[in-house]
Amino acid sequence: MICYGTATLRNGTIEIDYPKMFENNIRSDVPVSINLTPRGNPSGMLCVGELKSSGFNVNLKQIPGWSGDNNISFSWTAIGMMKELTDTPQEKAEYDKMMQERERH
Repeated sequence: MICYGTATLRNGTIEIDYPKMFENNIRSDVPVSINLTPRGNPSGMLCVGELKSSGFNVNLKQIPGWSGDNNISFSWTAIGMMKELTDTPQEKAEYDKMMQERERH
């Protein structure tokens, strides 16, 4: 599963929450891959801090001598392994509901 968004650092940091559909349907035993793309002129490197099941945080690591902005915007992409579909009626109904919700967005 893939989700993505944009955000702006506040004082060099920000907390990102995954959409509930992503959070509820990715495997917890496979790490999520995060990609960050800065927009603008950062004063350092954007780094992913703590990864949680509900999201992650991004921090700006200052690089001495670099001029730029501490509060830049960036886009992010999260890639997680989708949970396996099972045959129970309840899980099939949850999967069907998730797919219908996805089609609406």
